[in-house]
Amino acid sequence: MIQFSEAASKRILKALEANADKALLLRIAVVGVTAKGFRYDFSLDKPEYVKESDVVVEADGFKAVVDANSAEKLQGATIDWVENDDGSADFHIDNPNNPKLDTSNPLVQRMQQLLEDEINPAVASHGGTVELVDVKENRVYLWLGGGCQGCGMATVTLRQGIETLIKENIPEITDVIDVTDHASGSNPYYAASGE
Repeated sequence: MIQFSEAASKRILKALEANADKALLLRIAVVGVTAKGFRYDFSLDKPEYVKESDVVVEADGFKAVVDANSAEKLQGATIDWVENDDGSADFHIDNPNNPKLDTSNPLVQRMQQLLEDEINPAVASHGGTVELVDVKENRVYLWLGGGCQGCGMATVTLRQGIETLIKENIPEITDVIDVTDHASGSNPYYAASGE
């Protein structure tokens, strides 16, 4: 189902060995989608939290768990650990199931330009970013990241700022839909409502 490169396996084993609980498993989930493809979450999980519907993948020296909703989306994926020239490193997932954004669509092109020129510079002051996921039937699907993900003000920013700007510049857009999983935001600029 999923293949791990030697570098990825070494990195995962190192993380598992550094933990006091040696029985932990690696959990991988698809948690959203952006213009670049699926967005993933990696976490360590206790064996007792594995559900019957989860798929357990035997890897080189460890077990990976994939929830049922993510399993089909990860079928045939290869996970690698990539060290970049700037000294940073991260997992890279080559996934044949990644959704593709139709960049030949004029609405997609105009939306990308609006994001680059006006929307992202505006939300960047709060550490936020907005990515285009798709444009279908005059509906725009956006993913909010950085300080926007999990932010208690994200709905206000989307409705009163981003949506207004989109409809002023691209009047054929009828709906703006936020596909962000705000519950998984780890460092919002503002505290989420109710916290």
